[in-house]
Amino acid sequence: AQLVSAFRLMRRIRPDIVHAHWLLPGGLIGALLQELPGADFRLVVTAHGADVHLTGGWLSGLLKREVLRSADLLTVVSRALRQKLLQSLPQAAIEVAPMGVDLQTRFVPGHESPETDTLVFAGRLVAKKGVADLLEALPRVRARRPEARLLIAGQGPLEADLRALAGRLQIGDAVEFLGSVSNDRLPAVLHRAGLAVLPFCTADDGDAEGLGLVTVEAMGAGIPVIVGDVAAVHDVITHGDTGWIVPAAKPA
Repeated sequence: AQLVSAFRLMRRIRPDIVHAHWLLPGGLIGALLQELPGADFRLVVTAHGADVHLTGGWLSGLLKREVLRSADLLTVVSRALRQKLLQSLPQAAIEVAPMGVDLQTRFVPGHESPETDTLVFAGRLVAKKGVADLLEALPRVRARRPEARLLIAGQGPLEADLRALAGRLQIGDAVEFLGSVSNDRLPAVLHRAGLAVLPFCTADDGDAEGLGLVTVEAMGAGIPVIVGDVAAVHDVITHGDTGWIVPAAKPA
């Protein structure tokens, strides 16, 4: 369906450039469009993370190589992703171009004082975000700071498991699941907190953050950040200077 829609759009506007996000499926659709009648454009493909970290088997690898062959320019959102791709494509021309964040009008410091004992996490509720480790850590935090509470902004396939874990850890009253939060509402959520905790890790399937854009958003909002130590965060955080980098998947 996406291919059909893209083809119709290409025929209507005759683009000079098609910018495809993710190697699969976006990059593949861009590569297929180049083979269709009337196609006359340059193809830019941006890889974001999972499309690089997850192998997906031989067919996925074959399709990704076809995308890379077809692309006039390949960009990635962090230096870590560039290094990962160069391991298998040492001759590839790959530019690092992080995704943008509005640090002028949207993700800026708030006017009111934050709730000092409130922590915030924002992101999809999937394994590589490390939310389970954050919940495991919270009882230790509350032993020192009994008023500490956690806001979780986001939704995903692990939500039910994370709610159950909060119950087993007897911290349900200290954890607020906010569900999906739109980008325009996220600054207000960040401004409520005294600290953003983004405990990124490498999932069992090998998936990891491509950049961790929410880290930049929190910093723009004036919120100190703690992040899990995965390769991509070093593009954004200098430990002890612009934030804290802690061992991944270690609640202690």
